[in-house]
Amino acid sequence: MRPRRARRLRRRVRRQHHDRKPHPYRDLAAPGGRPSQLTEEEADTALARPRLTTGREDFADRDLVIEAVAERKEVKTSAFATLDKAVRRPAAILASNTSSIPLMRLGTATNRPAHVIGFHAYHRSK
Repeated sequence: MRPRRARRLRRRVRRQHHDRKPHPYRDLAAPGGRPSQLTEEEADTALARPRLTTGREDFADRDLVIEAVAERKEVKTSAFATLDKAVRRPAAILASNTSSIPLMRLGTATNRPAHVIGFHAYHRSK
């Protein structure tokens, strides 16, 4: 699987987290570290795409937003209410990585419950 040309945006709540890791996904794209076996050039190209932000307004034009906040109902529902206001595209999908909070509950924090889905990514064991 080759990296796609999608524009990626990653929001960090606090500005000081921006500098914690220069490339938050570097360990995921290391050559030989994933089943896709990216070359160094492919990894660098893929890692150049994500843009870090602390601004909610940067999410206005997104087609898909994947939430990954603390696994607490009040934190996630607040995040979805915020995303619902920030994401301007009516057909945009708001996805959650929750494993314990009903998606219906997260959907009711938005004006688009039919566009709230669950999303999980995982790494195969070697």
